[in-house]
Amino acid sequence: MSSHIHSEPASKPVRRGVVWGAALLCAVGLAAGEVRAERVAPASPDRIVSLNPSLTAILVAIGQAQRLVGVDDYSAQQIGEVAQLPKVGGLFNPSLEAVVALEPDLVVLVPSAEQRDFRERVEALGIAVESFRNHRFEQVLENIARLGALTGAGEAAQARIEAIGDARERVERAVAKQGGGKAQTPTIAVVLQRDPLFVVGGDNFIDTMLTIAGTNNIAAQYREAYPRVSMEWLVARSPELLVDLSPEAARTMAFWGRWPNVAAVKDERLIALDAALISMPGPALDQSLLLLARTLWGAGFLAEASP
Repeated sequence: MSSHIHSEPASKPVRRGVVWGAALLCAVGLAAGEVRAERVAPASPDRIVSLNPSLTAILVAIGQAQRLVGVDDYSAQQIGEVAQLPKVGGLFNPSLEAVVALEPDLVVLVPSAEQRDFRERVEALGIAVESFRNHRFEQVLENIARLGALTGAGEAAQARIEAIGDARERVERAVAKQGGGKAQTPTIAVVLQRDPLFVVGGDNFIDTMLTIAGTNNIAAQYREAYPRVSMEWLVARSPELLVDLSPEAARTMAFWGRWPNVAAVKDERLIALDAALISMPGPALDQSLLLLARTLWGAGFLAEASP
């Protein structure tokens, strides 16, 4: 791989009020099983309130935006198709009154400790709630299928799932062609936030994409999806590639140049990337994966692996 400091422009303007990469630090679903909804979702809900941008994005992607009557604040900020819909509050502090006022027949959310009580209060009012974990790559695919089934958009959902699967196979073929193997797999660190330092850990959808793209995540040892680590820890492990998704990523070299002994710094394999492009556990995992592969290995990496 050629040495480079790379900054990938966003494909469309991204509002900077909230950074999705930082939001990931708070958006991990519950590891333990949650209580199932007491009220079963209607066969074809016409009025849906979404309390998570990944679920909102899936509904938009499978052509079901018209069913949405309200969304969380972050969905409205980041997903243009729902920007004008009523907002019902933040990811972890939605307003029960605002949700009820919209008279939904279904509320969809990602389980979290903060929303457990909120869910119970919504269900107590006779409103159906469906919970979707979006921690792992496979869970995101399951969410696309479930939302497709709930809204009668099964074909559109399946098309999205197949597109993601095709992208995965394409990247895996490209990695195999370049002689990928454990001995040749470069170590990588993905930084979400610098101060304090948070990185992408193991057993989550970004870690899976890093593996598919032929890299070895140095923080995969952590069970937490996005653990807080020390700078000393990162420097000692000296990743060969470093992807900076932090809000300050544009000043990547100026910051990381203070640790010249880190392999990624020494070899100028630093990558500044807009977190919004790869850190949404939503319907565009195919685009995220292809972008990540091209960014890590160069624009021509996937050329010979085209279907």
